[in-house]
Amino acid sequence: MKKLYNGLLRTAVAMFAIMLFAACDLKDGEDVPEGSVRIYRTDIGYSKLTWEYYVPTAHDTEALVHEVLDRLQRTPESNVYNSVIPETVDIQRFYFGQEGQLVLDFSEGYSAMEPLQEILCRAGTVKTLCGLEGIDGVEFLINSQPLILNGDMMAGIMTGEDFIDNTGAEVSFRQTVLLTVFYATGEGNTLSSVRLLVESNGTRSQEELALEQLIGGPGFETNEYMATLPADTKVNKLLVRDGICYLDLSEEFLNGVEGITDEVSVYSLVNTLTELSSINKVRITVDSATVKTYGSVPIDGFLERRPDLTDTERAGEAGE
Repeated sequence: MKKLYNGLLRTAVAMFAIMLFAACDLKDGEDVPEGSVRIYRTDIGYSKLTWEYYVPTAHDTEALVHEVLDRLQRTPESNVYNSVIPETVDIQRFYFGQEGQLVLDFSEGYSAMEPLQEILCRAGTVKTLCGLEGIDGVEFLINSQPLILNGDMMAGIMTGEDFIDNTGAEVSFRQTVLLTVFYATGEGNTLSSVRLLVESNGTRSQEELALEQLIGGPGFETNEYMATLPADTKVNKLLVRDGICYLDLSEEFLNGVEGITDEVSVYSLVNTLTELSSINKVRITVDSATVKTYGSVPIDGFLERRPDLTDTERAGEAGE
């Protein structure tokens, strides 16, 4: 069964890492109750997962899912745990898809969770439900729409194996994201699109990840691709609203890169950001102030992508 897939490219692979620790309701050497399932919980601070054993009374699969979901949402009797599904989130319905697949449709409150709480909610819910006989994978919907991670990546069908026990000191989340970044080529007067697999910890947007790859320049050995922006450029602020990316950069941005034309520097930013489905135009400011031009290129308006600057024959996949 496919575990996670990218809605557009289907080649990005996702991996999760969650620190787990054993609950205190069973003593060392004590047998697991017959017929029990693990109901996953979080600690009070929503920083890690634990579990408690629960013996359900239902026997058929649908009734069993009802009972276990109710248990997942119910506030634990112990005051040292929280339910993985907060009170602000409702499960509006569930249904069975293909064989072994369970689909949960959450209320809009799901989208309001903080990143770490959302990861723990997803991990705890999936690991609990995949512990039931007959359920091999779980898919999340929000108001009947697929759950989207980091901009345009679909969470897809998840299994308990997607969430890996980690005995490290911190909770961490790892996800591989496929991004398109535009670097300079040729005489520094053209752009090429390069597709990169970038590891994310799930707390930063795709816009931030793409800019990090762009500003840092190619992170792989190459004689074909060149950085378009000064390496010390900082992103002061980034906001996407109604298809427009409002991007505020530090003054180092204005220094340019030797051998790279002004148009290529500016539109490496614009073309990279507008590759993301949520962005159509880019508005650039520097240290919160409007700047009329970047060298000879006007940047005081809403900038749209410039496909004419892209060397399509050289564009393509460059590395991971």
